Amino acid sequence: MKSIVYSLGRNYNAQRTINGFFKQNTDDVDALKGKRTGYYELLQHYTRNLASTNNSLDEFVRTEFPKLAPGSFASALHPLIHAGYGYHVGDAATVLEGFAYMHHSYFPITFKRGRKPATLMGKGSKTVLEVVELLQQDDAIYEHMTSEATSKRAERYLPVKGPQIKYFVLAEDKGDDLLDYVSQIK
Repeated sequence: MKSIVYSLGRNYNAQRTINGFFKQNTDDVDALKGKRTGYYELLQHYTRNLASTNNSLDEFVRTEFPKLAPGSFASALHPLIHAGYGYHVGDAATVLEGFAYMHHSYFPITFKRGRKPATLMGKGSKTVLEVVELLQQDDAIYEHMTSEATSKRAERYLPVKGPQIKYFVLAEDKGDDLLDYVSQIK
């Protein structure tokens, strides 16, 4: 394992973290959810979880995805896309990388009105592109994202930096507004 990490150009701290993980128990993995640290520990955790399903990707995804789905908004859905592509082509390594990344960058959308997103999808009258266009014209959401992303409050999203902070603000403050848009999709 050491040679793999070093060959990937990882630093000493990454190696030390990996070595420490093998001595920890799996409950510690929950503490890493959304912390943007410990990727290799998470990858090892999901590798063990896949092995516990007799290497069945179907069973693994059925068991693990519900735990991560609410927070798959972070990183612009890249981990979800990564895992989905791997699942589609039956490549377990790619699925595991996607799940570790989802866990690593977990950040859920906050809904304050108590509605369930799944019950609203597909009941609207607009195409996805029409709804995206409406969302792009929503100056209030954009203004809120921009002002909050540059406020002192944005420090709580660290170590995330740059434009991605706007998406974190959106997920935390405007989940219900996003749901209003999603509910318009047919």
